[in-house]
Amino acid sequence: MVKQKMSYVNRVVILVGVIIMVLPLLAHAETTQITTFTNPYFLLFIPLALILLGAFTTHHFEKTAKSKRELEQTKKIIFIAIVIITIFFSLFIFISTISTNIKSWTKGPVHWHADLSIEICGKPYRLPESRGLSNKVGTNLLHTHNDDRIHIEGVVMKKHEATLREFLEKINIPFSSNQLAHMQNGDACPNGIPGRVYLYVNGEENFEFEEYTITPYTTVPPGDKIKITFT
Repeated sequence: MVKQKMSYVNRVVILVGVIIMVLPLLAHAETTQITTFTNPYFLLFIPLALILLGAFTTHHFEKTAKSKRELEQTKKIIFIAIVIITIFFSLFIFISTISTNIKSWTKGPVHWHADLSIEICGKPYRLPESRGLSNKVGTNLLHTHNDDRIHIEGVVMKKHEATLREFLEKINIPFSSNQLAHMQNGDACPNGIPGRVYLYVNGEENFEFEEYTITPYTTVPPGDKIKITFT
């Protein structure tokens, strides 16, 4: 009986160890610019995994247990293991979040906006349309919602992540001082006149182009009104 009990304990300890080692790998497997542990899908996965793990393990031991006492002991061990995993996961999330915020440029999550319009040869150039349940184009950090607006939502680790270059790159629109979308400086518009790229921020010409950093405001105004033209 003692050997059997120890065998159950060893299995649970090994299982806990495997999950603890896998958690950091999941947390740093990024599909976007923010870490996965802030993703709601990841946060939903953990409790579901624990519930399924507990249910599966309990069901298994209900079939293999030789006595009611042995089954109750096993259930207690499973419960303790799930509690340990939950505590570890909670501490991991807390410590990782604090560490990320401290290291970030913004010192925590932000929610900034800037209006954006693009014109090429006098005609509006539409941003890519949002598709899917997320209703956004781009990443969790940098995206738009069919509203001609730049959204910066999350922790900005480095200043360059809040630039026009980063945003337009994430929505697949080439932009620099020499290029806007498919047009490059010197290319002719339909009227036959060669054009070039211009950037205007709040009505004034700006020469930072792709290096321009969006100002940290939630509403517009005082947030930026940005216009990029090729003419």
